[in-house]
Amino acid sequence: MDDTLFNVGQRSTCGGSRYDPYGFPSSGYRTAMPMSEVMENPLAAYYGAAAGYAVGWSEYALHLAFLRLAVVLGCIKLARD
Repeated sequence: MDDTLFNVGQRSTCGGSRYDPYGFPSSGYRTAMPMSEVMENPLAAYYGAAAGYAVGWSEYALHLAFLRLAVVLGCIKLARD
């Protein structure tokens, strides 16, 4: 259910219009709502758009890109502790 929210819709919109990552409706809550009411932080969308252009827009590639980000940020967190 969250793939529409976090994967293709927001990232492809972010890639087309860099200053409006929420320029599409989302139906995650059984009714169509503006994406700006569903999500607040567009940083994941910008990272996903960059990953989508770099490795492709498949679900597998985007999940691997976010897994890589989680591993890197986790290692940084562990190194600081």
